[in-house]
Amino acid sequence: MIEILPEYIANQIAAGEVIQRPSSVVKELLENSIDAKATHITLILKESGKKLIQVSDNGEGMSKDDSLKCFKKHATSKISNIDDLLKIKSKGFRGEALSSIASISMVSLKTKKKNYDTGNEILIEGSKLISNKECSSNIGSSFVVKNLFYNVPARRNFLKSDKIEYKHILEEFIRISISNSNIKLKLVHNGKEIYNLSIQNLKARLIKIYGNKISDKLLPINESTNLVNISGFICKPQYSKKTRGEQYFFVNGRFIKSPYLNHSVLKSMEGLILKDHFPSYFIFLEIDPKNIDINIHPTKTEIKFNDEKLIYSILKSCIKHSLGQFNIIPSIDFNVNTNFKIPNFDPNRKAYPPKIKVDPTFNPFEKNENKKNIFWKSVFKENIEEIEDLKNYDNFENINDNFFQYLNKYIVTNNNEGILVINQRKAHEYILYNNYKNKISNISNNTQSLLHSIELDISDQDRIIVSENIQKFNQLGFEISLRKKSISIKSKPLFLNNEDTEELIYSIIENLKLNLTTENPIEDFFCSKLAKKNSIKNGKKLNSIEIKKLISDLNKKSKDLSFYNCNIFSFILKFEDIKKNIG
Repeated sequence: MIEILPEYIANQIAAGEVIQRPSSVVKELLENSIDAKATHITLILKESGKKLIQVSDNGEGMSKDDSLKCFKKHATSKISNIDDLLKIKSKGFRGEALSSIASISMVSLKTKKKNYDTGNEILIEGSKLISNKECSSNIGSSFVVKNLFYNVPARRNFLKSDKIEYKHILEEFIRISISNSNIKLKLVHNGKEIYNLSIQNLKARLIKIYGNKISDKLLPINESTNLVNISGFICKPQYSKKTRGEQYFFVNGRFIKSPYLNHSVLKSMEGLILKDHFPSYFIFLEIDPKNIDINIHPTKTEIKFNDEKLIYSILKSCIKHSLGQFNIIPSIDFNVNTNFKIPNFDPNRKAYPPKIKVDPTFNPFEKNENKKNIFWKSVFKENIEEIEDLKNYDNFENINDNFFQYLNKYIVTNNNEGILVINQRKAHEYILYNNYKNKISNISNNTQSLLHSIELDISDQDRIIVSENIQKFNQLGFEISLRKKSISIKSKPLFLNNEDTEELIYSIIENLKLNLTTENPIEDFFCSKLAKKNSIKNGKKLNSIEIKKLISDLNKKSKDLSFYNCNIFSFILKFEDIKKNIG
């Protein structure tokens, strides 16, 4: 039997599409305030929004009738006919958010329009109207959402920890803050003021959010065309990260996700950023609403463009131009003397038809493999198999004093088995890695208290990462205190200088964002990062004493197989293979 669902059940089902967690409520309420032309918005949270979310603004406010209508499904002031969908400039328009929120929480609304003597107060619980009365109120609106998912316990049980839910709310708040620097925004969590952002330009807003350290990283971009106007900032390629955290596209002020446009940014910086690193950017696109479709998903973070390929090209060109303008990309010198001669053209020279050269001895059906190629393939195959098995690590024993450096990159020597080729950089990394591992295992004797603490500016998202992993930092020898907008390092490993300390702390935070610590413990990342930074670099000429020291250290460490890259720093060409193939 088919039955029509009661309205409160239908609303709860629909709410699942729009409201997935506390951050979804925050997003919808903040966008409503922006659409109401507010210039001052305050967000108050308790227990990461699970207990309370309050958004107050000084916007236009609502009349008594409108304050009741706004909780009805598909009630909106943004559109009135189908043509309005083609020219949407507001953040919301579907009329689903408030009805969805009201169906799964306890909601109260106080609102008042300009020139009205009194305001109106409404209380709704699980879509049911509890009260509707006049009240004293400031101009604007104040929504209070309590006990989210109180009537859907299964959904509430799926919420993550307070720290994770707060992190998601911060992401939404920061997106809104970046795209609306013309609005004063305040965030208060559990009675503590987190952000108080005044009306300011975009760069000042970014500095306020991410700290002073971002100021020198930003490059402005600007391009105006008939199709799209582009503005904002990209971060210099050398500040690319292993995470995609600070990547923001805004279309007509709305945050969107676009892998296609992100690819355009990556292509514009091709060759300038490290492998597996991602650039940070804050890019604004202004496009005629008729040329885009935002009515794809309830979250409205996906957009279809009428001419996506052209926008891709314009964006790529815009970023390349900015990089070139600030000498990030070498400019082309058209005045360079090329020093080559163009032969004189002889108009009387006779032309001959092209000839095709044919090898009369070639037989496509005859198997004629190159023995030399087979030899090298077999040698590499055998050695790779040995390395992967991790069985033969006595290669560095019984090495004699006959060695030389090749291309300032490889050390070539021999032992009882054959000719040994060692990559000096990777071998030294291996040695340093194990040295650092030993020091970390005895960190209590390798820690230094600082006379003057090192203060590092970090974003609020990064501050959450640090607070969740204080114990891991302690295990590495760092004593860290959390400040409002920074962290204070009071002690560090004895073998680190202050400059390395700052760089490593930021790198560890980025690594923790990737959630790789279960497969690659943080101490492995720490030791590997230090080893790569301080190892002998390829291209450095070594004297005989330095080479002997390197080989001696390898001999001491060769039985320790803890280094996860130990299979790629040496190669042995066995005497028996040489004899077998060339006599």
